[in-house]
Amino acid sequence: MKTVNWTHKRATTFDKQIVTLAEGSGDPIDLTGATILIQLRKQPKGLVAYEIQTTITDATGGEFELDEQFIDIPACDYLYDVLIEFANGVYAGQSQRWINGIFSIVEVISEEVV
Repeated sequence: MKTVNWTHKRATTFDKQIVTLAEGSGDPIDLTGATILIQLRKQPKGLVAYEIQTTITDATGGEFELDEQFIDIPACDYLYDVLIEFANGVYAGQSQRWINGIFSIVEVISEEVV
């Protein structure tokens, strides 16, 4: 499993991020019919603070994106992983965790003077 950490300013728009999954050989992981779940939690199996919206953009090429979305949850270092439920290919009928890490939500420090 690969570790990827993110940092995002609270109450702002998270820009889309493209992720490509590949085997050790470099061959793409087939995401045809798969579902992807990314949840932010303060602790493993704790309450879900936020669910990241995703879109599979190139299923046979192993590509999906974390969609552009407005995230306004309390500042915290959240844990997350990318859980993929596969429908086809080598992993058909399996759920696999491919990426995990910390998704930090930080407060906006400076504010506009009106």
